[in-house]
Amino acid sequence: MTVLDWHRPHVFNGYVDYHMDMGGMLDRAGVNLTFNYSSGLPVSARSGVAGAALDERAPATTDVNLKLDATLALGPVNPTVYLLIENVMNKQNVVYVADPGSYFDEASAYHDIAAGSANNLLAYGKPRTMNLGVQIDF
Repeated sequence: MTVLDWHRPHVFNGYVDYHMDMGGMLDRAGVNLTFNYSSGLPVSARSGVAGAALDERAPATTDVNLKLDATLALGPVNPTVYLLIENVMNKQNVVYVADPGSYFDEASAYHDIAAGSANNLLAYGKPRTMNLGVQIDF
């Protein structure tokens, strides 16, 4: 399959952020959530073959990220401890569609290894990741 156009008829982005003042050593705490949805790009079934161009769509992508944070009041230094979870639902988003006619033919023994959707790590977006960190403001 070959991506030939960048037309995405549906793109939805959402953002929710809630922070509150706590008082004491825990100065401020909050959570934010981002949501992104994009419909799939138009693709042709195979390059170099007669037929309708852009007659199929790649799969849609959905991404949900969550960040929890707390700011501590420690005098002149105010560290913010956070946990960032990307791809909360651990959705396997297809971000690249291989073209079986470009390098390996489907009859080739190497097609499943190099261009196969199950084996091509570049075909998918990031898996769920969790980042724990400290941001220091002074």
